[in-house]
Amino acid sequence: MSTVTQARPSEDLLTVEQVMEIVHKSRSTLAQWRFYGRGPAFVKTGRSVQYKRAELDKWLDRQSFSGTSEYSR
Repeated sequence: MSTVTQARPSEDLLTVEQVMEIVHKSRSTLAQWRFYGRGPAFVKTGRSVQYKRAELDKWLDRQSFSGTSEYSR
């Protein structure tokens, strides 16, 4: 018996434009982050780049600090 997997809802994936609005950064900044592995994890299918909402949320959580001394860790 074959197993049929459920398609993931498209709202789980964000476009580059949506992420630009959320993080208030330019397209080129997001491209640099992808190149250097600094930004949120992304999905690339062909030429299309998208971001999983859950991964973006995790990345944003890791960017939260309560003081400047924590940032250098």
